[in-house]
Amino acid sequence: MSDNALRTRSTPPSSSATVWSIPELRNAIIKESSAESLPTLAQVSLSSFEEVTKRVWSKSSKWRHDRLLKSCNSMQRRAIYLNAVKILELGSHDFFDRHNISNLQKLYETYPNIIKLAYHPWQLSHEVDDDGNRKYLFEYHDSEDLPLEPKSFLYSKYNIPETWKQIWKLGLTINERNFEHILDDNERYIRMKNTLIDRIRFYNGKPILENLRNESRMPNRMVTDAFVELVKEGYQSPISLQGVGQDKDLPELLQLFNNNLTGFEVSGDYESVEYTFEDLYQSLDWTRFESLEFASIIVKRDCPITADWRYQTNQSQTETELEPIIPIRKEVKILKNLRQLYLLLYYEPNVGLAKNQIRHEKLYVRQIANVVYRLVDWEKFMTSIHQQEFRVVLEVLSDDLYNDDPCTRPDCLEDVSLILGRTFLDRIIELTKEQYPWFIDHDSILEWMID
Repeated sequence: MSDNALRTRSTPPSSSATVWSIPELRNAIIKESSAESLPTLAQVSLSSFEEVTKRVWSKSSKWRHDRLLKSCNSMQRRAIYLNAVKILELGSHDFFDRHNISNLQKLYETYPNIIKLAYHPWQLSHEVDDDGNRKYLFEYHDSEDLPLEPKSFLYSKYNIPETWKQIWKLGLTINERNFEHILDDNERYIRMKNTLIDRIRFYNGKPILENLRNESRMPNRMVTDAFVELVKEGYQSPISLQGVGQDKDLPELLQLFNNNLTGFEVSGDYESVEYTFEDLYQSLDWTRFESLEFASIIVKRDCPITADWRYQTNQSQTETELEPIIPIRKEVKILKNLRQLYLLLYYEPNVGLAKNQIRHEKLYVRQIANVVYRLVDWEKFMTSIHQQEFRVVLEVLSDDLYNDDPCTRPDCLEDVSLILGRTFLDRIIELTKEQYPWFIDHDSILEWMID
């Protein structure tokens, strides 16, 4: 045997090769690697190719995965591609019979490691019991408008095997479409409220009322009264509210839903919106929102010309010299699950803001940012791999926010909504820099939140 051969055999593996040979470390490296580096890592060895494939193809549409398989001639690689899929999304072009949805079980034979099939508005998942048998769970989302007849039967659109467990969820929309023949507004709303109560009783949890949307002019008071009665009877309240009005009964309506409310959307026009930001902030019981993930809130902003200002309007004053008008509630804790918050600041239509007034509105918006900052888990945002899911945005609503008389210079005609929205985000960034100086890219917050 040659000296070169002896030297080759006796040479110990490099430290990097040793690390790469340990499956747990290799998987950790691939998991944390950038998308750009994955093609290179996939070529290192068959084992690394398999791990990269698991990361890239764990979730895929069937159409995209079918295209991949058509371009692959290696049976070994085809098996790796099929084994990698955990979640498979079906599209309208993927034929299946909704009246015999059990045919989908055939896909489990093709994709042996699949745990979930998804096709809007349903998903099929499974668990394997101790005997190796699959236990299927079919989750289906349906929707309907509030019917005139509360006991009209609601049919499930899918025929599933009796051995499968089914979770049937419903989104119910309150609108006046089926009640237009009742001319008197109050009489119509009373009828709609009673129908809402009877309809939810008729569901009796099958389907589960998941989302309630109010597209009618029925006031919050009647929706609140309906759910006061239903909650007392033990019926589960929806976890999502949309289209609820911003009136004096809003806080009471929201607090009915305890800690299971994951999202709500408050809407209305200027005349119907009753709360300013500071008043709504003080009125809501924030301890009820532990599960809250999404909120869109519209609030009224009185025109500075007529508002009861609680700070001086001296041009030379800075924000730190102004008397705070939005006291921070120290008992309000961070909403750990909150990912998206849209705050819509509604100004009186057709009332202009002069340049000096816009300056004061920027100070006001900075104080709003001080409050909002304390509601969001910013550390989770900055360390999350899902930063793109976070949105904390302030927008301005009004027909006209300009006054041509005192404001004639071109730089005064900049979009007020952009000015105040940017002011809000700039203040958020300032606060994160103060609290998290270790975070090296605070400006990425702005990038993610305005995209």
